[in-house]
Amino acid sequence: MAGGLDSAGREVALDLITEFGTSILFTYVTNEGNYDPSDGSVAGRTTSTQTLVALPTTPKKGFRPGGVADDADLTILVPGSAPTGWAPIPGTIAEFGGEKYTAISVETVQPGILPILYKVHVQRGTREKN
Repeated sequence: MAGGLDSAGREVALDLITEFGTSILFTYVTNEGNYDPSDGSVAGRTTSTQTLVALPTTPKKGFRPGGVADDADLTILVPGSAPTGWAPIPGTIAEFGGEKYTAISVETVQPGILPILYKVHVQRGTREKN
């Protein structure tokens, strides 16, 4: 059962992200498929998509999980009230403003039982497998 801090925190995060955020298409792998070493292809790989309002922000320069932040990096704030059973993970592709970004790391802000928001550190470009 979620506590008062969970509910209040999730509500505030959702309200602020909804007010100041933008619609972002997230694509993530649901089945890695089977790799064929003879030609480097992957058969049976499947992905799913989720469109959410999230808030891209510019991170401070310096070390981040997955490396050093540079000018092409962003941190996307995703509300913890994202659809049940879904949370961003490294490798998730975020697409908005005509650009694609790859999630390098995800920090969950969770002072109680439920996550309030996810801080998704992304780098411009995709690192999708074939």
